[in-house]
Amino acid sequence: MNLKNKQEILANTCKTFLQTIGEDTNRDGLKDTPERFARGYLEMFYGLQYKEEEFLKPLYEKVFTTKNDSMIVLSNIPIYSFCEHHLVPFFGTCNLAYIPNGKVIGLSKLIRIVDYYARRPQIQEQLTEQIAQSIQKYLNTSGVIVTMKCMHLCMWYRGVKEKTFATTSKVLGAFADDMNARQEFYQLSGSLKVF
Repeated sequence: MNLKNKQEILANTCKTFLQTIGEDTNRDGLKDTPERFARGYLEMFYGLQYKEEEFLKPLYEKVFTTKNDSMIVLSNIPIYSFCEHHLVPFFGTCNLAYIPNGKVIGLSKLIRIVDYYARRPQIQEQLTEQIAQSIQKYLNTSGVIVTMKCMHLCMWYRGVKEKTFATTSKVLGAFADDMNARQEFYQLSGSLKVF
């Protein structure tokens, strides 16, 4: 299905939704909303527009050889995703680290990888796992750790209406085997601060 068809279907769906909840889709503030909705949601869910290999392979092809085996840490990477159970946002920050095993990747590529997995209906636990497994698979690292702390609007504004945060982690290789490596990561990454 081409982009124009997708936009048309989404715009019609939005219009039907607005009418169903009792809105007048002809009023000034809503006249262009279905088209904006369509463009916006296709952008927000761009992670579904590309197969994993198609999107990630070019990023991971741009690696550099190294003798460095010191931990590389990125912290406070913004996360914006949508709960797959309620289709409302969850957002927060991701911290990650890996220990090179002969290869390093550009830092901006890691941020693109995080964003790729976040841009789809998702659960935080799976998102954390996907990021860690991707880095491990393509870089064959000595160890990977990914932590994430997010607020979920599905809990904040509906249901239990509690303003809590969810924290998840995935630990592979040297980080799983060595508590000192994990402690160093927590210290360097600022230990899961949100914003």
